[in-house]
Amino acid sequence: MNLVSLHNHINTTTATSRFTFIIFRLLAEFKREIFANELRLGSMHQQQEAEKEAGHQAYSQKNYCSH
Repeated sequence: MNLVSLHNHINTTTATSRFTFIIFRLLAEFKREIFANELRLGSMHQQQEAEKEAGHQAYSQKNYCSH
């Protein structure tokens, strides 16, 4: 299947243009995966920090009540 866009100057009728189009598509996919991974890691880090903070608060309340 060949794609020729009149508005975006995309032409996949030659081997070189198909190759270029594929490279850009793969780069966009790679960027999306990297971004999704960074979001996932950031979310995990926030959750871990919240759990640490909750643990510190529980520990300090426990020590305060025992005195």
